[in-house]
Amino acid sequence: MNIVLCLILLILSSGSVAAEIFLGNSPWEARVTDENPAVIHISGTIERGDLNKIKQYAYKLLKNDHEIQFSLDSSGGDFFEAIKIGEFIKELNARTNVFGIYSRDFDDEPTKCYSACFIIFVSGSIRSLRDNKWYDATGNRLLKEFPSLGIHRPYVKQEEYAELAASDARDVYANIETLTRKYLKTVSIPQSTIDEMFTVTSRQIRFISQSEFRDKIGYTQPFFEEWLYSKCGELDDDEVNDLADYVIESYSTDNEKTISPGFKKGYVNYLHEKLSKTESCKDNAVLDHQKAILLK
Repeated sequence: MNIVLCLILLILSSGSVAAEIFLGNSPWEARVTDENPAVIHISGTIERGDLNKIKQYAYKLLKNDHEIQFSLDSSGGDFFEAIKIGEFIKELNARTNVFGIYSRDFDDEPTKCYSACFIIFVSGSIRSLRDNKWYDATGNRLLKEFPSLGIHRPYVKQEEYAELAASDARDVYANIETLTRKYLKTVSIPQSTIDEMFTVTSRQIRFISQSEFRDKIGYTQPFFEEWLYSKCGELDDDEVNDLADYVIESYSTDNEKTISPGFKKGYVNYLHEKLSKTESCKDNAVLDHQKAILLK
């Protein structure tokens, strides 16, 4: 191992309190059930050794026939551990979730996924993101919203970096930047976003809203979207629009069993069955892949 790599490992890996890692309910469900299995939560500071804990929970989920998914709430931490966790998630084609809070209490802490957490989040083949939102007492009027996702360039702990000669500091950071840029390209992050990350100092955060992430980066990595389509197909655009129209009309009449004029019952049933089969196929494809990786 060369001296530059040794220096990088030394100054980027600190020994503070590790992240809290546990199995809990998914961000979109109130509780864990057979139909709504647990997901792996990562919160707090990411530190060395966290990947080993994650793997233990991943094995447990798969042995119970549950897909591995992640829920994230972390301000960052150990860069190299984040890369290792990201590689693990990437290999599994796992879904990552950063779900901002919906609250009426301004004292509630917002969900955060900053810095090294961003590395983990974007490693998911499907990345689900929701901004933090605070409402009035009725829950009907939005008073404030704030992004859950934030980036800045990787940094070296100040006290260790200050001890380096200028030439060593340059070499260390050049290696960090090369590694970061190379990794982010493997998880479908646009070059413009990567370039912007390195303009943001370690003392700042560049927030990325839900809509910006959707439009500039994308929830689903392109390779994964095409892979799922090849395996399972999907509703075509006309079918998606028809199903959406039916759902809207059903809600407006407050009766999902009512077939609105213009929709034949057989066609509506066909759309629901096709959608159900497609989604089931996708879920099984991911679960089978994850089992092939971890339970082989």
